[in-house]
Amino acid sequence: MRRKKHIAIKRSIIINPEEIEIILMKHTTVIVTGATGTIGTAVCKKLLESGYFVIAVSRTSPKKVIKDIKICYRQLDVSDPKAVEVFFKERLVVESVLAGVVTCAGLLKMGPTHEFTDTDWNNLLQVNTSGTFYIFKHAIKHMREHQNIGVLIAIGSRWNNGAKEATAYATSKSALQGMIRSLQKELTGTAIRPMIVSPGSVESSMSSSVNNVINKKIIQPTDIADLISYLFTTPQRIIFNEITMLAYNYDLEDQHA
Repeated sequence: MRRKKHIAIKRSIIINPEEIEIILMKHTTVIVTGATGTIGTAVCKKLLESGYFVIAVSRTSPKKVIKDIKICYRQLDVSDPKAVEVFFKERLVVESVLAGVVTCAGLLKMGPTHEFTDTDWNNLLQVNTSGTFYIFKHAIKHMREHQNIGVLIAIGSRWNNGAKEATAYATSKSALQGMIRSLQKELTGTAIRPMIVSPGSVESSMSSSVNNVINKKIIQPTDIADLISYLFTTPQRIIFNEITMLAYNYDLEDQHA
């Protein structure tokens, strides 16, 4: 399999192109962005357990990899539309029976709006919003050209409706709501189902950056992974506009929201 110079390739287990073809024939594929993050890693593991072949996408090369023959890592900046286009032209993606995409890639930066830099604003929108759009755009094209069926899941946030000192982040995540609902209307008549899962406080470095002294039980990454795995199993006649998952009762008391 040819390697694109600007897209690093790393696998948990080294396999040759012929083995890849056999795996792709036996397993449908799910692309997961932000795959080396806390939520992304949990999602990859759960999807592997469910029998999918996973293409794990992340901006940086993973420090740790999941040891499973059914996962292949790709280094990709989802905020770069040209790089995303090239990624979807790779043989590995082109020959996949794409069951779905889960966009876990995301950035969080907080602060008073009047102190926020233009660079920080643009970075959040590029990764959280535009990155999801670029991935979905090419995934939809792939699905429509092949089986015309699949699941698109964006990771939103409980701060979709706004949060103190999180104007850029809340804006980038609330935009996903409009994106998903528009895609649902656009894809009516197909079996491609766009959805959004909006978690509250998750045990992760992102939540710790907001509050590093959380002394209550909050959402585990595996909770989100279990939900996403379940969504893949739901009948094609069912669609979900948005599923909000809150840490009970920490998120109900949160002063930022």
